[in-house]
Amino acid sequence: MQAENNSAASRAPALAQLVWTHGRRVQAAGCVEEGFLWRRFCRRCSEGVLGQFSFLRGNLKLTNRMKSMKTFLTICLLPVVAHLCPLDAAQPGQKLWEFQTGGEGGFCPAIGADGTVYVASGDGKVYALCSSSVGGLARSPWPKFRHDAQNTGRWTAQPPGIERQPSLAVLKEGQEGRITVRVSGQPAPQVQWFFNGATVLAGTSATLILAAVTRAMEGTYLLVASNALGQATSAPIVAVVSNVDPERFVGLRWPGREGSGLTLESSDRLGPGVVWHSLSNYPPAATEQRFVELAPATAAFYRLSGSGSPPVFTGAGFVNGWQFAAPAATQHRIDYTMASTGWTNWLILTNLVLPANPYLFLDYESLGEAARVYRTTPMP
Repeated sequence: MQAENNSAASRAPALAQLVWTHGRRVQAAGCVEEGFLWRRFCRRCSEGVLGQFSFLRGNLKLTNRMKSMKTFLTICLLPVVAHLCPLDAAQPGQKLWEFQTGGEGGFCPAIGADGTVYVASGDGKVYALCSSSVGGLARSPWPKFRHDAQNTGRWTAQPPGIERQPSLAVLKEGQEGRITVRVSGQPAPQVQWFFNGATVLAGTSATLILAAVTRAMEGTYLLVASNALGQATSAPIVAVVSNVDPERFVGLRWPGREGSGLTLESSDRLGPGVVWHSLSNYPPAATEQRFVELAPATAAFYRLSGSGSPPVFTGAGFVNGWQFAAPAATQHRIDYTMASTGWTNWLILTNLVLPANPYLFLDYESLGEAARVYRTTPMP
């Protein structure tokens, strides 16, 4: 890139014209930096064909020849050091000047330090417009990729921040586990993971990779991100280790009724002409009754029918369950944990002697409850 002398600072800018050997539409983002309007271009050409970009005149001159299928480069379109009319005489939205480029173009508006808005249009022109924000754009809550609020094309130095993180990580026993935290900051922060207060030696990236997960890896993880401007610490991430992948089945329960039986019915819709299908008959009973739909659920609505006023459902939702693949007559302890225990305290659900292999276990207590995580342990 070669700089050329130009006295355009005191008059309307001596605008540089952009030409290329294969004139096609080029779209890119614009930015204002060091008194020049810049564009970042993406250009395609066939393999082995040379494309050429150059400036005919202007404060900066650049020629680039490329041979790849797709090349990214940043070039200067024109200096923006003067206006055709004084800013104090212009009204917001008024055109300050325009320039005919070497072909059709387009880029996102760029904002100068004095508030001038620069846009390129499909008519092949670059326009400079007066804005009401003399100081340029205010700091935007919607950051742009590799730009600050004024599209200066520079990364604004920022202290580290934690943008997104989980509060719970369910790791599968014996498999690779991953915990990811999204970190922000410029320059890019260095990160360090901690497990139960101890440094994780291999934990120096935003994604912590745990090979061959064991139950000893349960506990609390933290990430600390730091750069020259400060540091940020994630909230605690609780990791639990499970060896169960439960399925969810539609479940219902209702109080028992003595004296007469009940029929559970289902339908895929409500309204005129609805047809109810019988699912199961229940004899008189004093204890609570329940139903779990083991087949793929096609019904959306359920009801109880019978003589008199049938009871109403006291629970409706999903029941957790999974297939055991272990020899029959072997004993297994089933534990679970949930948010109300802080995910750190495992509770014994039951000790199960498998009646068959395979065997479908259903946790009826999970109906209507918060999410649960399970693990099983073979017992002697």
